[in-house]
Amino acid sequence: MSIHVAESSGNILDELRNGYRNLEVARRQKFEEQNPIRFCTHQELNEIYQMDIDLIFESIIPIFQRRTRNFEMEQEKMLAENFILPFLQLETTFRSMGSTSYCLPNNAIFDTNHLDKLYMDQNTLEIVQPYWNSSNRNLKMPMDLAKLDEPEMILCSALIYWDFGINGQTDYCIKRCVKMRNLVIRELANYEKLKMGEDNCQLRIMEVMGIIQGVHRASDAVKKCGHVAKIFNLKGKECPLYEILDN
Repeated sequence: MSIHVAESSGNILDELRNGYRNLEVARRQKFEEQNPIRFCTHQELNEIYQMDIDLIFESIIPIFQRRTRNFEMEQEKMLAENFILPFLQLETTFRSMGSTSYCLPNNAIFDTNHLDKLYMDQNTLEIVQPYWNSSNRNLKMPMDLAKLDEPEMILCSALIYWDFGINGQTDYCIKRCVKMRNLVIRELANYEKLKMGEDNCQLRIMEVMGIIQGVHRASDAVKKCGHVAKIFNLKGKECPLYEILDN
């Protein structure tokens, strides 16, 4: 997770698309797709997330790390752990566009309108429902309207990884992240120009960038939900996403 490698050059989008395809292949090998689709429990959700986090660290994180160099190991670890929750929210919501449910890599689903099937506990349901509703408002609904395509989603993930203003982030790390974000935004602009034409691309760029704000707001809702789940000893409190937040 913290290996220093030479900085890569070339197109960020192409490299990340290859990494995303590798992630999808690894998921198909790791998970047995369920047929027919069924609702999952919170225990299964936790297991899937843990396995998926491991696959993301193997398939996606090294691509980002190859793009930068001379980061201290703890800075690399910080960026990676800061990336996992918002990336999973972004990518799961992207994969679930057009559906009222969220689709997991093994084809199981959970639905914020049927959280009783996820938690099977009325007390937990009543407490966590507002946080799920907030996540829906801030990310799922805007994503359904924006209808991001795969390259846009992938470039959003790059902007999420090279975040800045993280607690404990060094000035050097911030400087390098800002530089990488500028490169990603340039690639996004070029992609939208090719897809929509120069006259129509500006609004689309703003729409895509707005999704990133939604990701951060939805992530904040999950963080609050995790804290509440642990305080009140709720079902699902062992979610590995909450463990990353604690670290």
